[in-house]
Amino acid sequence: MRASATAVLGLAAFAVIAAATLSVSHAQLATSPWPMFHHDLAHTGVSPYDTSTNPGKQKWQFSFGGIGFDSDSPAVGPDGTIYVGAAYFFRAINPDGTQKWAFSWVGESSPAIGTNGTIYVGSDGGDLYAINPDGSQKWAFFMAFWGQQWSSPAIGPDGTIYIGSVGKDYDVGSLYAINPDGTQKWQFDTGGSESSPAIGADGTIYVLGGDGDPTLDNYLYAVNPDGSQKWAFDTGIWASYNLNGSGSPAISPDGTIYVGSEDGSFYAINPDGTQKWAFAAGGPVFSSAAIGADGTIYVGSDDGNVYAINPDGTQKWAFATRGLVDCSPAIGADGTIYVGSEDGNLYALGAAPSPTATATATATATPVAVTLKLAPKALKFPKTKLGESSKPKTVKVSNPKGNKKHPGLPVLIELISGDPVFAEVNDCPPTLAAGAVCSIAVTFTPDAAIAWRGTLAITDNAKDNPQTVPLSGTGK
Repeated sequence: MRASATAVLGLAAFAVIAAATLSVSHAQLATSPWPMFHHDLAHTGVSPYDTSTNPGKQKWQFSFGGIGFDSDSPAVGPDGTIYVGAAYFFRAINPDGTQKWAFSWVGESSPAIGTNGTIYVGSDGGDLYAINPDGSQKWAFFMAFWGQQWSSPAIGPDGTIYIGSVGKDYDVGSLYAINPDGTQKWQFDTGGSESSPAIGADGTIYVLGGDGDPTLDNYLYAVNPDGSQKWAFDTGIWASYNLNGSGSPAISPDGTIYVGSEDGSFYAINPDGTQKWAFAAGGPVFSSAAIGADGTIYVGSDDGNVYAINPDGTQKWAFATRGLVDCSPAIGADGTIYVGSEDGNLYALGAAPSPTATATATATATPVAVTLKLAPKALKFPKTKLGESSKPKTVKVSNPKGNKKHPGLPVLIELISGDPVFAEVNDCPPTLAAGAVCSIAVTFTPDAAIAWRGTLAITDNAKDNPQTVPLSGTGK
C-alpha cells in the first residue's frame, strides 16, 4: 500500500516542522559523497557536489540479473565505491561499473557507511548486517520481529546504529539501538516501523510508527538517546512508506521541500506549506529526490524515467530506463548520478564514456553508412551449476560491405551488463576492415540459482551503433 497524494502532501508540510529541529551530524557517519539513504542523518537529500554539467548520459549500467530495485538506494563510499543491494545479493561496485564483491543477502534496505568503512544494512530475514569493507561479515544482529526490513540504518554521534523493524502483520515493530559491536543497547516499541530513522544534532531519533493498527501508521516519534520517548506527534495519515526507501521529502538549503506523489506529480512546497510548483511526470513518483549543490533535483518515476529538474520546476533532462524507478538516487563526488531501476540495472549517469584507444585514425566521430552484422542475435545458455562455467557461445561480428571513405570500423567490445556471471574474450582488431570477421566468445558462470540477464554491446561508428546481443542463463 502506498500513501495517497493528500497524505504525501500532508507529510511534506509537516516536514517543515521536523526540519526546524534537525541539523546534520556526521560524527560516526563516513565522510563520503553519499554515506547513507537520503545522504545525511537529517535526510535532506542534499549533496555538497555540483551537478550542473551532468548531461544525463549513461556512463555504465550494472545488471543484477533481471532482479529489479524497489526501494533499495545506493550509498557511495569515500573511495567512490557504490554499495547497493537487490534481491539476492548486496554488492560493492567500483566507480567504473565493475563488481568488487557480492554478499549473500535478501532485502530492500539501503545501506549506511561508518567512519571505519563498515557497511550496515537491514535484511528481510530480520537481521541487521555489519559488513567489512572487503565484503566479509563482521556481525549480524537479529531483530525480534521477522518481517520486511525496509528501514535503512542511521549511525548516531556515539556510533550507535538505529534501525526500524516491522512484523509480518505490520502491527508490531520496534526501533532498535545497536552498539558498534553488534549487541543491543535498547528497543523502543513503535507499533510497526518501516521508516528510516533520522537523527537531530542533539541526538534525538525521529521515526514513524503505528498505534497497533496494521492499516494506519500515524505517529512520528521523537526518542531520546537513552531509548525513552520524548514526544509523539499524530500525523493523521498513513505515512510509514514515505520515510523508508521511497517517497521521503528532500529539503533544500532555502527550505523548499520536494516530494513526489502517486498522482504523477513531483511537488516543490514552500516552508509555509504553500505550493511553489508541480512537475508532471509520466507516472506516480515514489522516489525520494536527491539535490545537487547547484540546486538541480533528481528523482525517479514509475514511468521508467529518471528526471533532472531545474529549481524553477522545468525539466533539464530525462533518462529512460526499462522499469519503474522508485529508489532514491545518490550523487557521487564528480556529479555522477547513481540510481536503480526495476529493469534490474543500476545506472551511472553523467558524461558518456570517452572513445578508447582501440579507435584508429580511420575512425570518424560521425556515423558512417555501413552496418556490422552479428550472428546470432541472442545467446541463451543452458542451466549451469553454481560456480561452474558453461561452454563458450560465440557471436560472429562481420563488416560485409565497408565503405570507400571508411573501409574499416573501430570496434570496442564491452559487457554493458557489468555482471561477472557473464564474461567475454574476443579476437576483434582495433579496426574491422571491409569483408573481415571477428569472434566474441561468451561464458556464463552463475553464483545464484536464478534467471540471469545481461547484454553484450558492440560499440563502433556504424550508423546503428551500438549493437547489442541479449544474454540469458539460469543457475542451478
